[in-house]
Amino acid sequence: MHYDMFYLILLCVLFILAISDLVVGVSNDAVNFLNSAIGSKAAPFYVVLIIASAGVILGATFSSGMMEVARSGIFNPSRFSFHEVMLIFLAVVVTDVVVLDLFNTFGLPTSTTVSMVFELLGASVAIALIKIYYTQGENFANLAGYINTSKASAIVFSILASVFIGFVVGTVVQFLARCLFTFKTKKTLKYFGSLWGGICIALIVYFIIFKGMKGSSLIPEYVITYLSLHTWQFMLITFAIASVLLQLIYSIFKYNPLKIIVLAGTFALAVAFAGNDLVNFIGVSMAGLSSYDIFTASPAGTSPFLLNMSALQGQESPTAMFILFLSGFVMTLTLWFSKKSKNVLQTTVKLSSQNSNEEERFASTSLSRSIVKMFVGLSDAGDKILPAKLKRTIARRFRPAKSTQDGEAFDLVRASVNLMVASGLIAFGTSLRLPLSTTYITFMVAMGSSLSDGAWGRENAVYRVTGVFTVIGGWFVTALVAFSIASVFAFILYFGGALAMVGILGLALYSIIRNRRKSKKNAGKEEQNATYLRGEIAPEGIAYAINKDIISFIETIPNLYDSVLSALDEESLKTLRKTQKDFQSLEVRSQIMKNKFNETIKLLQDQNVPGAAFYIQIVNYLREILHSTSFIIDGSYEHTDNKHKALLKEQIEELKEGGDTLHELFKHLIHIIDTEQYNQLEELNIEQQKIGLLFDGLNKKQMKRVKNGISGTKNSLLFLKITANAKNMALFTYLMAKSLRDFNTTQDSSSTLL
Repeated sequence: MHYDMFYLILLCVLFILAISDLVVGVSNDAVNFLNSAIGSKAAPFYVVLIIASAGVILGATFSSGMMEVARSGIFNPSRFSFHEVMLIFLAVVVTDVVVLDLFNTFGLPTSTTVSMVFELLGASVAIALIKIYYTQGENFANLAGYINTSKASAIVFSILASVFIGFVVGTVVQFLARCLFTFKTKKTLKYFGSLWGGICIALIVYFIIFKGMKGSSLIPEYVITYLSLHTWQFMLITFAIASVLLQLIYSIFKYNPLKIIVLAGTFALAVAFAGNDLVNFIGVSMAGLSSYDIFTASPAGTSPFLLNMSALQGQESPTAMFILFLSGFVMTLTLWFSKKSKNVLQTTVKLSSQNSNEEERFASTSLSRSIVKMFVGLSDAGDKILPAKLKRTIARRFRPAKSTQDGEAFDLVRASVNLMVASGLIAFGTSLRLPLSTTYITFMVAMGSSLSDGAWGRENAVYRVTGVFTVIGGWFVTALVAFSIASVFAFILYFGGALAMVGILGLALYSIIRNRRKSKKNAGKEEQNATYLRGEIAPEGIAYAINKDIISFIETIPNLYDSVLSALDEESLKTLRKTQKDFQSLEVRSQIMKNKFNETIKLLQDQNVPGAAFYIQIVNYLREILHSTSFIIDGSYEHTDNKHKALLKEQIEELKEGGDTLHELFKHLIHIIDTEQYNQLEELNIEQQKIGLLFDGLNKKQMKRVKNGISGTKNSLLFLKITANAKNMALFTYLMAKSLRDFNTTQDSSSTLL
């Protein structure tokens, strides 16, 4: 009874974690089927989610024999006891939640298939090594008898094959599609739209049947067999019917057939995701349930440490329909409410965005620069070889349209290519029994199509190449991290017993809570971004929003100065570190303002207001103020961290006197902006000049201290650095105020003209 209760509790833990795994896994994999529809604005967001939700629920109910992978696909259950198998499953589920949640927190898509396989591999290898060590007559060469190494090899092969195949095919098909449609799809759609749609729909339907529903108990096997034997006839009939229907819809209702393709592809990938990847989330817990059933069905008194689990080998117990439906329901709720899924989605959308002015998430690296230089060289060489007439023809086909839908990362042509190619490749790979990953294919097809479509221009190519390598590297890191953590957890569980189980569960819970807090903190930083940069302000309200945003900066900056002086007085590194973090949020916001110059200027020009030049001046002066602030903060931190002599009390008091005048200056500027009394700028100028004279006087006092030997070199350098940059802060504040006056004057003039 004691054992029964222990393993029943363990089984409950597996299913509780499976629910968490469902949420985390969907947050990661939602990008696979939402990317194209969201990026192309094929339909309102809620419509895309409704279609994806229907696909997820349908796919979940079709989920079938893939559950066998967790039971016996990675390890040989006949070599393990019931107790050992349950420890393996617990280590896997805990690791899966922690690893996937960590990747989602940083907004990086990874493969749930890789994580599950390598977690199973890591945990089973750990337990197998323990058994080999304690079993007389065995050595580590016998490890192959415990582990199915071919499965892990197949996963590694799928990574390499998917990266190459998806990228190349996506690049080629997108090039051909763009040559066919150009960016001016209104002219070409009526000629090629229905035929292109017929091809896409045929591949997508084939994908749904052979990838999403194959093996389902709801689809008779003879139907799948018949369609497999008559694939080409089936494809031709589907193509013909789809082409005719799409042409009728376009002719009668003037509805863009590309939108139908994108939404159908979204539904198809959602079906396949839920039908095939559900095993990654609940497969291990279901395997635990099967193991528990075997244990409870064994003769009374059977020891869980001796019960051989050979019965688990090849067991094909169907998963209860209510569990499948419940899993689909949980996944659907996650689609609608998970902020992390939107975070991961933004990574892929931004890496494939046609907008070269989009803020880039990744920095330039030497590797990405080398690759871009190589391709630029190849492009230049190709230009010399291709005939001039052919180059002009291709250039005309790839000439971007003058305007795109608001918020659209790429158009419907590219979205349809992404879904059609991904569906076709995954279905084709499945028919050849190749373990191609949905994650790898969909991501690399999107990257290939964006490259071919000219989305990777000279302004952003290095950043996007870095992003691609970061994501690809993340897949390999997933395997290493999953294997390592699962094996460590398995070791701890084996030797630590129930106490270790409680400790690991507590560690997992702490990790999840910590990552959640970090995710909320990052989301909070995003919320701090100016509303007009988030697209939440109508064009006519931008001027007011910009003024409010500037006020939020100048309310904070003098407080940072005060914080530095307090830290210097107390020689507190902790306070200086906090000040650096507070300053960093301002620096990030100002950098976003700078990166999004073009977007803001375009919004201003939509009002026919000549305020763009003044807005640029405002941001530049603001960044100069922040640079001066950073010199004060970083110089103070370095001085304190190096344990140099602290500033004298009289120096602190003098700098605080200067700080009070800065407070008054910034306070006056806020009043001017709020009341729009820019006629007070001369008074502000007089104030900043007095501040300059004040700090000049402080410098003279410092020179006397140096002459009298009261102040050392490091002390003097820090004091002079603070006074010089505080003086610059005052000067740039006044210059920014003048630009604000000119900017707001243009807004008033525009309103008068209107």
